[in-house]
Amino acid sequence: MKSIGIDITKNGIAIVEVNADRNFYEILSGDFLPLNPNDDSNWEMDALQNLKTLTQMFDFKNSHVVIGLSQSAVSTRNVQFPFTNRLSIMKSLPFELDEELPMNIDDAIFDGKTLSQSPNQSSLLAFAAPKTEVARWIELFEKVNIVPDILSVEGSAFANLFENWGTGSFLASAPETIPSPLTVRIFFRHDSTLLAAFHGSQMVWVRNISWGEKNIVFELMKTYNYPYEQATQLIPDQLAMLITTAGADKNAQQLHQTVETAFAELIHILNLSLIDLKDRFNTDVGSMLLLGNVAQIPNLAPYLTKYIGLPINTENFATDVFQPRQLQNVSPIVSKIPIAVGLALEGLKRPKNPAINFRQKEFAKNSNFWADTWDKWGHAITLCAFAYVFYIVYGVIREEVALQLDTASYETLERSATTIAGLSGPAASPDRIERYIKEESDKAKNAKVFDKVQDIEPAMKVVSKLSTLLPSNKNNGYDIRRVDVKSNSVIIEGEAQRQMTVDLIRKKLESMSSDKKIQSIPGSLNSTKGGIAFAFKINTKETL
Repeated sequence: MKSIGIDITKNGIAIVEVNADRNFYEILSGDFLPLNPNDDSNWEMDALQNLKTLTQMFDFKNSHVVIGLSQSAVSTRNVQFPFTNRLSIMKSLPFELDEELPMNIDDAIFDGKTLSQSPNQSSLLAFAAPKTEVARWIELFEKVNIVPDILSVEGSAFANLFENWGTGSFLASAPETIPSPLTVRIFFRHDSTLLAAFHGSQMVWVRNISWGEKNIVFELMKTYNYPYEQATQLIPDQLAMLITTAGADKNAQQLHQTVETAFAELIHILNLSLIDLKDRFNTDVGSMLLLGNVAQIPNLAPYLTKYIGLPINTENFATDVFQPRQLQNVSPIVSKIPIAVGLALEGLKRPKNPAINFRQKEFAKNSNFWADTWDKWGHAITLCAFAYVFYIVYGVIREEVALQLDTASYETLERSATTIAGLSGPAASPDRIERYIKEESDKAKNAKVFDKVQDIEPAMKVVSKLSTLLPSNKNNGYDIRRVDVKSNSVIIEGEAQRQMTVDLIRKKLESMSSDKKIQSIPGSLNSTKGGIAFAFKINTKETL
């Protein structure tokens, strides 16, 4: 089954096509189309233009299409229910969150991700998205004829990279009752940073903060007066953090202070988030893992460890999250597509661990089966329907005409039986008429045979008359090779030794001709050496 995930942000559009086989997935293809994050007035137009380009590169109609809302646009809460039926949970979810959300429940779409299940209790990570935001994204994609099957969220997509997305890896009990320490993953993006807390491989909490790679870019632009593109290209390799400033040259110290200024806000937010997590789950955070382009800045993990007070290490998508064989077709853009991959996996989830999908209620996707079927087969169906109607009408007319002909034939046969065969009343039965026809047919056959026999008699008379009429062959020396008797003429061909014999034969034939004329015609026989060929035609119409 193929699924396409589209992650669209201010900075660009990431898209991947994923094919799944049980619990393993393969990234078939992917692309990243950059956008200008500093041009708000033309951003949507630029995004639509790039989406149109993607429609020519990917088969959206025959794939499951998943797009995602930014985590910053979705409210997230941890909730518990004293029952496990998912349908009942989904019905109760809006009322459970009514007092906690910064929006009216009538203006939001709700969904939830199961964290744990026990016989009498369920724990969920609930998501609430404003209807205006849902409508805006669906409308944006439909402008370029891309109809998403699922509208998910960034946090759920990120969780798919680490969880058992196929069947779900639920916790044994609610996250608040598990004493084991949490692991926080920090995914740096261009416009924002995603914070996600994990119990083992299960994500139990997620939030989005507005700090991102752009904050470092703006500090570099302010300090060094760099253009936006030049400042972006410095990240990550040319921004090494200093573990200690002792012994560093002035330029290295100035660069360190510039980047440190950008990270000051992030450090403050992270410390507040740690306090929130400890209070929410009654447990400690054991470690932090950094991911993304910013995470690759040299010495960043030790630097943050110094100010956060927790072990912090770096994770790499190319080596720690994805398998090498999954990245064969997308290795150049691996750092830009993780959320797109997670969204594609949302489209492959099974009912036991369903995808987060805000395409509900008035935003539910309408089935295009009949419309697509009509577009593909409508012309053929119309022709078949027309042919069927024509066949029915033709059949009815044909049957009616056949009945009329049958009636007319019977009446004609009945009249003929009366006038020709002399049969009438009960005597004009089909059996007697058939017997009469058979007798007449036999008479006609006999008459034809008789006519052929009669045709033989005139021909024999002609041959007999010729044999008595022609001169003696003993004295004259000739040979008759062909006699062709027609109904009104006779053709004679032969060969004589002397011209005088030919003239004598000609004269004898005059008495047999009805008009006393002998017609010389071209002969069809080859004469022997010294012989004289002759061919005559006489009219015998009146004599036969």
